[in-house]
Amino acid sequence: MKKKQILGLALFAVLFILFTGSIGSADPRMRFQDINWAFPSSSDYAPSILWDGSQWVMYQCGWNADGEGKDKIYRWVSSNGIDWTRNPLKAILAPTAGSWDSLFVCDPSVLYGVNIQGYPWALWYTGTSDPSGCSNDIGLALSADGIDWVKYGKVVDCPIVPNYYGCGEQSVVKVGSTYYMHHTEILGSGTNQWGARVRTSTNGINWSSGTFYIPPGITPGTDFGVDFMYSSGIWYSVMHTGFTKLGIYSSTTIQGTKTLLGELSISEARKSLSDPIYQYLLEPAFWRDGLGHQLSESPDIWVAYGIGNGFPGPWDIEAAKFAIMDAEQNTVDPWFGARACEAPGVSIIGPYYAWHSNGPKGDDINYWDFKADGDGVDEACTIALRGFLNPDFSSGTKLEITWYGWVTGGTTGNPKVEVWLQNGPYYYFLGHLSGLGNTKYKTTFEMGSVPRSYVQAINFRIKESYFTNLYQSGATMRTHLFKVRLAN
Repeated sequence: MKKKQILGLALFAVLFILFTGSIGSADPRMRFQDINWAFPSSSDYAPSILWDGSQWVMYQCGWNADGEGKDKIYRWVSSNGIDWTRNPLKAILAPTAGSWDSLFVCDPSVLYGVNIQGYPWALWYTGTSDPSGCSNDIGLALSADGIDWVKYGKVVDCPIVPNYYGCGEQSVVKVGSTYYMHHTEILGSGTNQWGARVRTSTNGINWSSGTFYIPPGITPGTDFGVDFMYSSGIWYSVMHTGFTKLGIYSSTTIQGTKTLLGELSISEARKSLSDPIYQYLLEPAFWRDGLGHQLSESPDIWVAYGIGNGFPGPWDIEAAKFAIMDAEQNTVDPWFGARACEAPGVSIIGPYYAWHSNGPKGDDINYWDFKADGDGVDEACTIALRGFLNPDFSSGTKLEITWYGWVTGGTTGNPKVEVWLQNGPYYYFLGHLSGLGNTKYKTTFEMGSVPRSYVQAINFRIKESYFTNLYQSGATMRTHLFKVRLAN
């Protein structure tokens, strides 16, 4: 969505309530994630991010990067989703003089691994020839390598209503042989004129007329910019509301009833209290695979978004991550709890704590360390088991714990990680995690005799005495993910 149009929409939006306080998200599952990305000569927003099999690729809208005063689309690459390099330096898609998209091209939604007229890369974009940024339509560009693009032409021809946005902010996902497109549609100020439309296609070019609907929390005059991602029968959506908050939702159909999973307010979208609170937060996008799906190996959902202070900027792109396995314990997969020891409200018991983070593909950026420090206090962390409330343990029920951990910098040996079920100050000892080396481990515990009252949290503990021989050699036991579930 064009910046000038955004300021017009802002006249209708609710008043912004900007507050100060702790940077920790009010929702412990969603938090700001800093990325090394900067294009300070421009105003940048509306990213589309995918994994192409060897690297992360970002396409994003940049205004006036070359001094022409137009929106163009740029390409960035990253090996870890954190550190980004613009490649190539020039725009990969620009307005075409004398055409329907002669002034602005923006809002890319990119897929890879398709076959549209023989091309594996497809980019759907918003375009217009209206200087105000209104009367938008949706076009398609195709590429053999993701760098050099050929415009196919307009694929969604929106009715022209002067001074209204039209159609754009599209998100495209392919499931099986069907392409799904969700896009903003604003053709007036009435309730049935300000919302979104879902279309389908078998070839990515010819689209159905689709169904108009109003996403959750949207009223005429507020912007929402929805992106979608598919995962095993679940549709995830992320949108901004009122320009000041991100929300992640799940539903069983692309336009079905959406369940709010987590939120990030604009005051939380910064690294520290010393950073400014921006005025606008908008047009978020998921880190996805080539077809718009959640990567199966990722324990988190990552979201990128544009953030800035009005037009002409500058605007930058930032990110947030969301703990998917906590949110969807019983819907997406059978995991009842899955996090490292990091979230507010999840207690850390022990003298040593290092911040944990996973990359958007499940690769490690930082780690959580158990490290004996000679003070005689055991190292431990506790994970709340939200889905374990009052379970019915039948005969043969097992608690299955999968974890990733290894010892570095010292002699090898088993530090004997103890597993305790916890309810407040009360603990029930289950046993020890098996195996420790340089890979993933799985340990199961019989649960038939476990009192139901001891299932509010799980505590992992390493006794200082167990770890002494490793500590004296400078060793650390390092982990980055725990998964816990019931198994029969």
